[in-house]
Parts: sequence; C-alpha cells; structure tokens
Amino acid sequence: TRTGIIKVFKQMGAYVNIYPAENSGSEPYADIEIKSSQLHGIVIEGSIIPTLIDELPVICAVSCFAQGTTIIKDAAELKVKESDRIAVMCSELSKLGADITETCDGMIINGKKTLRPSKINSYYDHRIAMTFAVLNAAIGGGINIKGTECADIPYPGFYNELKKVCQKSYWTLYNAGQSYIITDLSFKLIKQKAKNTIYIKIHTVLYRVCMILDTVIYVCSSLRKRPL
Repeated sequence: TRTGIIKVFKQMGAYVNIYPAENSGSEPYADIEIKSSQLHGIVIEGSIIPTLIDELPVICAVSCFAQGTTIIKDAAELKVKESDRIAVMCSELSKLGADITETCDGMIINGKKTLRPSKINSYYDHRIAMTFAVLNAAIGGGINIKGTECADIPYPGFYNELKKVCQKSYWTLYNAGQSYIITDLSFKLIKQKAKNTIYIKIHTVLYRVCMILDTVIYVCSSLRKRPL
C-alpha cells in the first residue's frame, strides 16, 4: 500500500527495475536498480494518492526537474500533516526559483527550471527536511535548511545514509553528527555497476522502504547525470 511512489516515478519516465526476493516474515523486500532518466510531467490524482501521501513532498520536488507540467490533485490531507505541506512546499520551493502554484488540494509544477540555493524552513516537519536535504544534494549544495534535526525522530541516521548514497557531502546546516544504530533497518549498497547506476538492497517495513526510496530514486534517477 506504500509503493505508489514507484508507480508514479515509472509513469514519469524513471528507470526503476525491481527484482523481488523472498519475503521475510510478513514484510517484502527486493533489489532495486535505478538509473538517471529524463522525466516528464504527469497528473497525479485519485486512488493512487493514499499510497503515496507522505511521499508527495519529494515527488513535488522531483517534478521541478521534469519536462512539462505536473499536477497533483486530491491531496488535501497534506494540509493536516506535521505542517501544511502544500503551502510549505510551494513557499519553500519558490524561494529556490521553482515555478509552483498552490491549489486547494494540491499543486501545479512547471518543470525544467534552474533552482538556486537559498535558505528554507522545514517547519520542523521531517518530510520537508528530508526532501530539501535530497534536493540540496541534487543541485550541488548551498541550501540552508532550518530544522533539520526533526528527521532524527522518525529516521535516526538519515543524513548519514544520504551521504552514503551520494558518496559526497553537499549540505551546510545539518545537526547530524552523532552515530546511530538502526535496529530495524538493513540498508546496504551492493555495488556500483556503472555511471549513474546503483544497486540497493532494502529489507525493512514498508514505510521505511518508502523513506529510502524518497531519497534514492530522487538522487539517482532524475536530476543530474553525474557519477555517484
């Protein structure tokens, strides 16, 4: 029920291959192959929204780099999360130069704009902080994020994992210097097969899978054709 982000990215043209493995108990896991791709805008609405409601901030950010227009509808639930995620994503992405318009139940994003570094506010919403952390890595750094520490509550060690994925540190204002032991997460970079290709093995509960996919697909499949 939380794999909608994969379906949406595939619809947008992302190169994402999934190689299912055996289940462990009641939770599925898989190997995921991701390559950088040229994305295009789509309309995201209806029955798929509940399967990716928490992933919409990062989908919104990805859409800034897609060719054409992406429209997100039927997502009024975003207004009553840890922050009003519709308003926050529109206001904070606009600070970076994104062409984004707030609607009553979503947003309209015109892609292929050049984003510029700026100061943004996460409003201590972990999904917002995580989204802009990934976006910061994707544009080469310079985004100053207020309230990054909120991500440590639902996902201890998130910034360290993001650094591993990117293999380079791009950010400037992270309070993530501590080391964490993640007891319910097995996340392993298997190998880098070629430029812009990375294999990831994920074995965890589904909401953690989606958190990882938020970062990995975003960095690896859409934004910058650069070696990881």
